[in-house]
Amino acid sequence: MSLEIRPVNFEHIVARRLVLAQQFEIAVMYDSDVAMYAVPDAPGKPTGAEFSTPHGGAFHLAYLEGRPIGCGGIRTFASDEHGVAEIKRMYTRPEGRQRGVARAMVESLEDAARKFGHHAVVLETGLVQAGAIALYEKMGYRRIAKYGKYAGDPLSLCYRKTL
Repeated sequence: MSLEIRPVNFEHIVARRLVLAQQFEIAVMYDSDVAMYAVPDAPGKPTGAEFSTPHGGAFHLAYLEGRPIGCGGIRTFASDEHGVAEIKRMYTRPEGRQRGVARAMVESLEDAARKFGHHAVVLETGLVQAGAIALYEKMGYRRIAKYGKYAGDPLSLCYRKTL
């Protein structure tokens, strides 16, 4: 199996397509309104600036056998504590699941976070995403209090890992 993780600009066409696929899958999974994801400049959609080097962030694509199969990004976490990154937009296409793609992506994002001087990583995932929950817990992420916009969301779980 040939797996490669590449840093890219969030605006890269493949990155945008994978993020859109992720957003559609989540909307269907949680019975949300999928219409907003088809609008290029919908409120709340990431602009990409937070995933750029000047902002302490990065966005990566995973390629399996030369085909784009997954994505993920880190950005500086807005909190009172300095040196914390947040993992966002983690996604693996269904045909790439259970093949080590997501683990490799998280490891790559953790390495990028270390290079930016971050000492910890936080993330949010959904309550019904059993595969993601299992992966994060196996990788040493520990559940924390829900933060930010997830604080009142009964379907969210938040995690943290010290790097």
